Amino acid sequence: MASSSIYCSNCGAQNLTRHKFCSACGNALSAPGLIGAPASTLTGRLPAHTLLKQRYRILQVIGQGGMGAVYVGQDTQLGDRIVAIKEMSQSSLNPQETQDATENFKQEAHLLASLHHPHLPSIYDHFGNAGRWYLVMSFIKGETLEEYITQQPGKKLVSKEVIQIGQQLCDVLDYLHTHQPPIIFRDLKPSNIMRTNTGHIYLIDFGIARFFKPEQVKDTASYGSAGYSPPEQYGQAQTTERSDIYSLGATLYKLLSGYNPSRSPFHLPALTSLVPGLPIPLTTLITQMLELEPGRRPASMKVIYQNLEQMTFSLAPIQVSLASTSSTVLPPNVPATLASPSPIQRISQSPSPAVNIARRGKKSIKRKKRLIWRVVLATIIGFLFSILLFIVAEEVAAGGHAPDLVPFLFAFAGLSIVASMCGLFYILS
Repeated sequence: MASSSIYCSNCGAQNLTRHKFCSACGNALSAPGLIGAPASTLTGRLPAHTLLKQRYRILQVIGQGGMGAVYVGQDTQLGDRIVAIKEMSQSSLNPQETQDATENFKQEAHLLASLHHPHLPSIYDHFGNAGRWYLVMSFIKGETLEEYITQQPGKKLVSKEVIQIGQQLCDVLDYLHTHQPPIIFRDLKPSNIMRTNTGHIYLIDFGIARFFKPEQVKDTASYGSAGYSPPEQYGQAQTTERSDIYSLGATLYKLLSGYNPSRSPFHLPALTSLVPGLPIPLTTLITQMLELEPGRRPASMKVIYQNLEQMTFSLAPIQVSLASTSSTVLPPNVPATLASPSPIQRISQSPSPAVNIARRGKKSIKRKKRLIWRVVLATIIGFLFSILLFIVAEEVAAGGHAPDLVPFLFAFAGLSIVASMCGLFYILS
């Protein structure tokens, strides 16, 4: 029995057999051999104005990979809100690989839907169509850290900016690690981190994230990126929170030095040999994070955050580079994600005693400056008032009017001069 469906050779959308043109992209459907099966599972080929699920209008491709693509689009049912649409292909995969890829994609959708944090994208929808899976999420106007650092001098960043990025990553990773059950990201690297032009960081691509199972000896599958993934992620043991700590260390290493960890996994050159003059506490911390033995790495993201926070007070402020971001058609119109403060955010709201002392010192200096300016103003006014009183007293004395008033005028003028002199001595001291 013939199938009642025909698939477009251009965009892969499903159409009824009686249709002569694709309802999604308008392509002719008269080519033979297209009935009953998807013709193409290549990604990134949807033309502009293609309508997915009778709701999401494609605007343009903003990212392309081996098995997937990312589009910027509009949600026509919510006031043309700008969204990102992730597309995954199942082409060139055997049945088992197709099943694994599909499960990973569904996992990412369900995982992101349950999470709410300022450094995570919001998930709106997910669906399948013509041999592809689509994930609809908040659109982040920016670029990956991988793209961002290539535009910087020496393809690396200054330590102050790296510390700021590290603090944001610690915040969101601590949120994931303290989730119940804990979530291990497992693929932290510059290309999976988005940066807006204001310096705000987002974690993207949760395709291989997994829930931590304390009773499990090792992971059921080995995934990751060479140079950024720790040894235990290659099947030797189960990945834990400290696995993400290794990946964060490798990411910060790359941002500081410009050296790609994939060039020599587990045998990275000393950071000080690549970037002389870095703060010793920072190089020591990153070296500890890159320990091959998980037990020798810092205990948690909270610990790393606290160390980075202490370093921020010893470094001079920087100007955040407003580097050009990935080209997009329209600005995002996505409501901000509201989330309760994470443990790390609560820590950051309770400054250390040293910070409190520094802040009190700054406030004291500001108060003293304001007092001095007030005294200066009062002194000037006092002098002017004294001169005015002397002039009035002389006029009264010369005219012979109210002679009893003259001594009082001279007395007030004298007192004004004395007060002004006191103010002057205070300013000079």
